Amino acid sequence: MRINEITDHSNSLDFDVSSRDDFVTNFEVNLIGQGGKDIGFFAYQYFPETDEVENDVSVLPMFQGQGYGKMLLLKAIETAEQHKLPFKADRNGITPSQRHVYQSLINDRRIRINRNQTVTLL
Repeated sequence: MRINEITDHSNSLDFDVSSRDDFVTNFEVNLIGQGGKDIGFFAYQYFPETDEVENDVSVLPMFQGQGYGKMLLLKAIETAEQHKLPFKADRNGITPSQRHVYQSLINDRRIRINRNQTVTLL
């Protein structure tokens, strides 16, 4: 299963990935729907001095429960891997909704959490 196979609306979606420091410690993934409509975003910040990560994710309420959070998480992990950044769950913890997304992707054998707490695509 690919990222775009998670939701029926994937043919009208686009990811906008950017970084303020050329992917040295941060990036943001924006998910954009038909007509340029914002659906959600995933922001990643790596702290090399402590080897910790902060993530901020949001899906607009009208789009929640439709697989967009999974798409954002998978794209964020993919982006981190492409730029050799360690992807981990947020150092401040995760919400119940985020926990559900992680667990669903683990159950679907899309991601795994490694012993060092990094998250990788399968």
